[in-house]
Amino acid sequence: MDREQQLKVVNNQWPPLSASQATEVLNEIPKFREERIAELSPSPRPMAAAALVTTDSGKQVFLKRYHHHLVSENELEAKHSFVNQLAENGFSTPRFFSFNPGGTVLRLGEWIFEASQGAPGQDRYRDLRSWLPPKTSEEAVELGRVAARLRLASQKIKPLPLEPGPYQTRIELMLGDPLARLTDFLNSHPVLDTYLKENGSDLAGALEPLRPFANTLTPLKNAPRYFTHGDLHVSNTFWEGNEITSLIDFGLACPNPPLFDLAVLLERHSIDWISITEGKTDSYCPEVAGDLLTGYGQVWPLSGEETEMLGAMIALCNVEFSLSAIEYDLLAPIDPQIKDWAWNIGFQGHSQWFLTEPGKKYLSTINQLAKERACEK
Repeated sequence: MDREQQLKVVNNQWPPLSASQATEVLNEIPKFREERIAELSPSPRPMAAAALVTTDSGKQVFLKRYHHHLVSENELEAKHSFVNQLAENGFSTPRFFSFNPGGTVLRLGEWIFEASQGAPGQDRYRDLRSWLPPKTSEEAVELGRVAARLRLASQKIKPLPLEPGPYQTRIELMLGDPLARLTDFLNSHPVLDTYLKENGSDLAGALEPLRPFANTLTPLKNAPRYFTHGDLHVSNTFWEGNEITSLIDFGLACPNPPLFDLAVLLERHSIDWISITEGKTDSYCPEVAGDLLTGYGQVWPLSGEETEMLGAMIALCNVEFSLSAIEYDLLAPIDPQIKDWAWNIGFQGHSQWFLTEPGKKYLSTINQLAKERACEK
C-alpha cells in the first residue's frame, strides 16, 4: 500500500455540518441563543463531523456531531464531565457547554451533538495528515511535559465507567493473557465478531505471538484506572511559542492504567508507520522518543516497574484501537472504507512489526532511554 493510499484512511467522509444545523444547535445553548453565525469553518478531523463557529459578536464555539449508532449520550456526558473537571482544576483544555435541558449533549434525530469552547492559541498542526512528530525538539519536550501534567490531573478525578464502544482507546484485552478473556471480549463487541467470522479472520491466532508482551503487563490488571486521552498526538494541541496553550479532542478518552497515554505518545510520534508500510522497516526516531521522555520525566519520573513495562505497552497500545476502528467503520453513516485496513495494517501490521528485528531494536532503545531519564532524576 503506497503513501497516498495510507493517508486516505484519515479522510473525513462524514456529511458536513450545515449552517442551519449549526444554528439549531447554538440556539440550544443559553449563552449563544441570541448569536448569529458569521463564519463556519469545517474541521478536517476524521471519525465525526465538526466545525468551528464564529458568531457575529466574535465568540467561538466548536461543534461536533456524532451518530447514535456509534456513541451513547451517557458516554459523551461522562467524557465531558471529566474534561470540565480538568478545566476547573487548572488544566488547559476547552470546556463543554451545557444545553437547555442542562446536560452537555444534545440529541436531534439520529445525531448527537456536543459544543465546547474554541481553544486558545495557534492550531499549528491542523493540516497534519498522519502521525508525524513535533517540528522541533523543544516542542517534543513540551508535549512530554503536558502528557505528564495530564496524568497528574487525571488521577485527581474519579473516572465514570464506560461500556465498550468504537470511540474509546482501551488496552484492557492486553493486560495479561488476551486469549483467556477473548470470548468475553468478542461477546461485548458483536459487530467485530461478525466481521471476523464473515472474513475468516483468526483473532486468536493473531494475538498468540503478542502474549509475551501482554504477560509483561499482567501487574496492571488490578491497577487503578483513570481517564486517559487516548489519542495523545501533537495534532491535538494548540500553541504559543514553545508552550502548549490547550490540549483538545478527548473523543477517544477512556479509563486505563495511566502509563497508557505515554505509550500512545511514543507510538504515535517516534515511529514512522507509513514509511514502515512502504518497506522502510527501520523508520523510527530515537531523538523524538528521548525528547518526549525528557519532558514527561520533568513532571512525572517513571518508576522502575513502569520503565520495564513501557515497551510492551507501546507494542500493544494500538491493538484495541484498531479493532474498534472496524466497528466504527461498519456503524458510521459513511461507506465502509477502513475496516480491512484496520485489520491488516492497523492491527496486524503494527503489532507484528514489534516482533521484527527493527521493532525489537526500537523497544530496546525505548527501554534504554527510559532508564537513562530515570537515572537523571
